[in-house]
Amino acid sequence: MYAATLDVKKAFDNVNHFKMFSTLLDAGIPLSVVDVVCNWYSKLFAAVRWNSCLSLPFSVGSGVRQGSSLSPALFSLYINIIIVLLKSCDCGCYT
Repeated sequence: MYAATLDVKKAFDNVNHFKMFSTLLDAGIPLSVVDVVCNWYSKLFAAVRWNSCLSLPFSVGSGVRQGSSLSPALFSLYINIIIVLLKSCDCGCYT
């Protein structure tokens, strides 16, 4: 039996876009698909509303898109690096 816990609160917000694109390429995802995802994420901007004021838009360089059906798969590939590293260090409880 294997069991592990990982506190991933706000983890979707902390995914580095460049690292995510590199991970997709390392996972064997075709360059054309990674290019589309990269293009999609390069157009991600946000603004902050405070009371009745709105900030200028700024580029978002981390996080996966909330509510996207693709986001869980992207996050899974991204977080898989940690899982592989944990397995390779041969640490923990096992039989």
